[in-house]
Amino acid sequence: MLTLQVKLAFLGLLQPQLLQQLVVGSIAEFSVVPIFLGHGGQVRCDLPVPIEQERKQYPYMLINVTQAVGEQPDVLNVIAQ
Repeated sequence: MLTLQVKLAFLGLLQPQLLQQLVVGSIAEFSVVPIFLGHGGQVRCDLPVPIEQERKQYPYMLINVTQAVGEQPDVLNVIAQ
């Protein structure tokens, strides 16, 4: 049976940090969903660094990074209403 785990993580000073939350072992794929209104500096500059570290350390894992929440079509439609 497939299970879905959702975990909250942060970049910067808040805890838990992103790299602390990425569970390894039996997980073969995970997605990172940036909770930002737009594709700003943290998404463009800060987020790729830990993601690339994880991709190098765990090449067998598929790591997906989605659009920032505020740029996803359903969210934009709600904001437009």
